[in-house]
Amino acid sequence: MLELTIFNIGNLLQKGFGEKGANIVTKTLTYDERFMELNIPGRKVNIIFSVCKIRQFSETTDCL
Repeated sequence: MLELTIFNIGNLLQKGFGEKGANIVTKTLTYDERFMELNIPGRKVNIIFSVCKIRQFSETTDCL
């Protein structure tokens, strides 16, 4: 049960942060000599964020 819970938490993190975010979380939580080292330099990444709002979505899907 504990293993399944940990797997589900990891799954949710991956879905929430996406592929790149999952890689960052994995590298951060992987145990090595620099575990949770907060002074390592970061990397700059470019992202695109978009929002789409559909008015009267329920009514439109009912018609389809």
